[in-house]
Amino acid sequence: MLCFQVNRNGRRLCTAGINGKSILSAILNHVDVIDPGPKPRRTLDLVVSGLNCETKQHINWRRVDLRTGDKIEIRLIESSKADSPAHITKSPTRKAIAADALSRIRARRKALLSELKTLQRDERAYHRQLKEP
Repeated sequence: MLCFQVNRNGRRLCTAGINGKSILSAILNHVDVIDPGPKPRRTLDLVVSGLNCETKQHINWRRVDLRTGDKIEIRLIESSKADSPAHITKSPTRKAIAADALSRIRARRKALLSELKTLQRDERAYHRQLKEP
């Protein structure tokens, strides 16, 4: 089977591979956003994962935080054996995906309503100051 042999700074992280119909991924992520609410989210990481298309299982081998200067090497190899995954989960149902999306929308709505109330309060205070002699 085709496997990803993944190294960071010359040290082996994992050998990931799935027999049969599958998707295999090694993804570098850099996130610098503000989620709903006041807390910023900044991450730099590597995720090695996949999907067994026959069993609909999501498979995760590694998720590691990275730093500027790290050297990531992904070598494509043929092997009869891969490392055991750290986590295996079933694909979420459409209902679960919709519930998660709705939860995020509600959190964003709450944050926006709070921000709107603050703006309205500040605007009223500003207009009061203008009316004072």
